[in-house]
Amino acid sequence: MGRVCIINQSMPEIGYVARTTTPGEEFEMVSRFLDHLILHYSGLKRKNALVFLEPQIETGYPDIVIAEYFTSPSHKNETRDRLNNDDLRILFHIQQRKNVKLSQLSNDLGFSAKDAVRSVKRLSKAGLVNLSKKKTHVRNVPLRSYCTITRLISIEAKLDKWSDAVRQAEYNTWFSSDSFIMLNKEKCNASIREKCQKEGIGIILLNGNVKTELKCTTHEFPSSYASLQFNEWVYRFLNLSIRE
Repeated sequence: MGRVCIINQSMPEIGYVARTTTPGEEFEMVSRFLDHLILHYSGLKRKNALVFLEPQIETGYPDIVIAEYFTSPSHKNETRDRLNNDDLRILFHIQQRKNVKLSQLSNDLGFSAKDAVRSVKRLSKAGLVNLSKKKTHVRNVPLRSYCTITRLISIEAKLDKWSDAVRQAEYNTWFSSDSFIMLNKEKCNASIREKCQKEGIGIILLNGNVKTELKCTTHEFPSSYASLQFNEWVYRFLNLSIRE
C-alpha cells in the first residue's frame, strides 16, 4: 500500500525549515485537503508521498508541497547529509550541462574557484557526480540514481484573493513540476480559469468534495536547485525513519 507522511514543522535533523502554520479558516481548508491526501495515497499500491506544509524556499513559503516517490533511499551517506544549498546549485548546473570543466564552474555560477572545487569534491564523495581522474572535469550521474522524487506538486490555498494565489503559484513553477491553486469554492468563474490556463496553473476546488477543475502544465523535474533540495529532504527523512 502507498503511504503519506506530513511534515508540519521545521526538522533541523534533516536541515528543513518551515513557517509555523496559523490557525484559521484557511488552515482548516488545508487540513480538509490533507485528509483527502491521506485517503488518496493509502489506496495506491506503490506510490508514496511526503507532504511539506509551508516550507521555506527562496521564493517564499508555498502552502503545500507534495513530493511523490516510488523508491526507497539508497544507503546512508554522511557527506550527502551535509550538502548545502550552494552544493545543490552546483549539482543542478552539472546535471543540466552533463560535462563541465571545474575551471568553468566558478565563471558560470559566480563561486570562487576554491569553493567550487570543494563543493564538487563533496558532491563526488556523496556519489552525485563523477569527478575525472585528473580532477579537471566533472560529469553528471543518472538522475534516477539519486533522485527519488517522480513528481513535485505545489498548491497555494486561498479563501479569496485568487489573484494572489495565482501569482504565488507562478513562482512555484520555479521548483515544482505541477503547480495548482486551491479555492474554497463549488464553481470557478471564467476570469480565474482563463488566467490559470494562460499561465499553466491548475485549479483545485474544495467545498465538500475535492475536485480538479483545471489540470496544470507539467514541467520538467528538476527545474531548479530547489527541486533537488526537496529531493534531499525526502532522502534524509526516509533515512531518518529507517534509523528510528
